[in-house]
Amino acid sequence: MKSLLKIFLLFFCLSTQAQISDPNAKIEKPVKWSYGSAIISDKEFDLIITARIEKGWHVYSQFIGDGGPIPTSFKFQPSPSY
Repeated sequence: MKSLLKIFLLFFCLSTQAQISDPNAKIEKPVKWSYGSAIISDKEFDLIITARIEKGWHVYSQFIGDGGPIPTSFKFQPSPSY
């Protein structure tokens, strides 16, 4: 009975260890975002958003539709609040 318990505990420890991610694993952040603005007039300005993407990486929409992934884009609807 004790050997069965030891085997169970060993299996449990190994299976939980396999589920824990490696603490030394590299967290990849291939896109560096920056933003700014430029004043055009008293009532207008340009919003500038820049993404610097490492070679070999791509940025897509977070929602995948029927046609597959689409490139990321930003669309702003005119609003009286801005």
